[in-house]
Amino acid sequence: MNENWVEVMNHYFMQKKAACEKQRQRCRADLRDDEAVFAQIRGNVYDAFAAVFSAALRQGAKDEEKARQFFQDKLAQIPRNWQTALDQARQHGDDTRALLEQIKLEAAQEIETMFRSVTEVETP
Repeated sequence: MNENWVEVMNHYFMQKKAACEKQRQRCRADLRDDEAVFAQIRGNVYDAFAAVFSAALRQGAKDEEKARQFFQDKLAQIPRNWQTALDQARQHGDDTRALLEQIKLEAAQEIETMFRSVTEVETP
């Protein structure tokens, strides 16, 4: 398995989680509790997808394409639930819930963009 894309993604997750935690702490210190929650939610998304990425690597330990496909499938599957929750929140006029789901979707889109950029470069 080509380790370069794996290292890049692991580093990406580590950086994003650390940045979210730093932002969360800064917002808490400034008494911006809503923004602290938003940063925590983003961090949770990065943390969850980092765990999924690790699972993908275990699933495809000897087969790089299998690992990529597993993670790519989860990148499509997991946000579908958030999109459904966003649609329902909008339908019921729940602006707070809609914002939280939107934050999750945006973080997932960033992860997908990064994953695609890394794996497209790596693919022969």
